[in-house]
Amino acid sequence: MLGVTGISNTDDLTAKDAFGNRRSFRLRPDGFVLAVTLEKIRVPRDMIARVEGRSTYARMGLSMHETAPWLQPGWDGPIILEIKNNGPLTIELTPVVDMPCQLTFFS
Repeated sequence: MLGVTGISNTDDLTAKDAFGNRRSFRLRPDGFVLAVTLEKIRVPRDMIARVEGRSTYARMGLSMHETAPWLQPGWDGPIILEIKNNGPLTIELTPVVDMPCQLTFFS
């Protein structure tokens, strides 16, 4: 994730800090955050894509992109993820290491 946005603040979360240590983001129970992917995606004009959560993370209560999961034909750029922690525990997400979502392409 490049950027993490809460209701009241924004943090640019790089994969590592100035000392080379991995950085993480903690999402508390019932927490919601917007995050930007490191990857940039280009959806061909004759296809559409859907952002979906992965089951490993869903079992912890993490949901991805519930309200706007579709990437329209011709989309080109990073994906803004809507991440919600529906579980009882704080979930720690680490850029590059954690990959909590996937794309499905349809033609």
